[in-house]
Amino acid sequence: MRNYRDFSVCSRQALEFACLSFGVRLSADETKKILEATETLPAFPEVRDGLERCQAAGFRLFAFSNGSREAVRRGLHGAALEVYFQ
Repeated sequence: MRNYRDFSVCSRQALEFACLSFGVRLSADETKKILEATETLPAFPEVRDGLERCQAAGFRLFAFSNGSREAVRRGLHGAALEVYFQ
């Protein structure tokens, strides 16, 4: 692997690539708003039930990501899922 990139870097590069591919120009403010929105996406409807079942079965739940700890925290909070994780 040895090619680690923080998820925020991957997200920014993917957005830049998509814009370049489709000839879209975004202002710095628009780019910032889009990237911030990716950290507060809602969870799919079945996720909460699955996490509750895991907790009820006695599993300790942890979130793993190539994002920063703060980005993971914001994402879990934005999806209202932080209560399920240690």
